[in-house]
Amino acid sequence: MLLLHHRKLHRWLQPGGHADAGETAGERVALREALEETGIDALALHPRAPRPLDVDIHAIPARGPEAAHEHLDLRYLVVAPASASLTLKADESNDLRWFAWEETGDLGLDPGLERALRKARLLASSP
Repeated sequence: MLLLHHRKLHRWLQPGGHADAGETAGERVALREALEETGIDALALHPRAPRPLDVDIHAIPARGPEAAHEHLDLRYLVVAPASASLTLKADESNDLRWFAWEETGDLGLDPGLERALRKARLLASSP
């Protein structure tokens, strides 16, 4: 799976981001954000995955002028072409890397992302 090391949060996350004003389709937002953060063209939603694959609500602490608040993540399972090449967006990420399933244990992933990856792995391993 592809993870990025977020520059501000200093942790490994799935590619993604925020909907822009007027965007209402989570699927389109997920594909746009994944393209913007990875540079991979021809991304597609996994044909058998639920949409969204996972929903997570978590607390965001106050930071600067922004008050503490709850954050909603809608996570989609996106598939990249085998020939995909990565383009790091250095203003947002320190690193962008493919990981094998067994390589994620020491990354300090948050429980919500671990849950989503378990769901993704089940889909990836089913016929």
